[in-house]
Amino acid sequence: IMSSFSVPLITILICAGMFLGVIRSQLEIEKNKYVCETSCTFDARIVSSPEIKNEYQVFKVHALTTDDSVYDIQIRLPLYPKYHIGDVLKLSGKVSEPRIIFPHGDKRAFDYVSFLETDNVGSEMIFPHVEIITSETSSLSSTLGRWKEYMVSTIDMNVSSPESSLASGMLFGATSMSKELLQTFRVAGLSHIIVLSGFNIAILI
Repeated sequence: IMSSFSVPLITILICAGMFLGVIRSQLEIEKNKYVCETSCTFDARIVSSPEIKNEYQVFKVHALTTDDSVYDIQIRLPLYPKYHIGDVLKLSGKVSEPRIIFPHGDKRAFDYVSFLETDNVGSEMIFPHVEIITSETSSLSSTLGRWKEYMVSTIDMNVSSPESSLASGMLFGATSMSKELLQTFRVAGLSHIIVLSGFNIAILI
């Protein structure tokens, strides 16, 4: 049986949570997007481990000439050569703002812009020209990211596919599965399994 103090206490906690949420949204700095509709060249650091998406790799970079008030840029490149978190690159090409995907054929509408912004991405480059400036890294996040990449590559070398992709996804949060395999998990109602990240849990522990 709930005590006479339970309902008022729960109400107060809910109201306090809503109030703090509103305050947080008001204090958030509105970020700008790095966009270059004509070809431009700039230096950037890779801030996320590259993910394999069938025929290409995807990762995020942050332009060295900008601060934290500017969104990261999503880069799409061929599978090889492989890049690593912490690498500093010289990128040349067009930086465009992503667009909302409207329904076409059997595809539904998808707010691709908002989806990328939740991952701190505001623009993207498709197959730009790349030069590696340096691959040295000294930050803790880059060191942990490279350790994660090493563990994922070790699994890939010792475990056959698609079991290796499943193990990497469950243990380290790596999303290198093919579209067909991802769709199979969705149809079976088991897609939540592959987004579990033991790597994140290990860091928290």
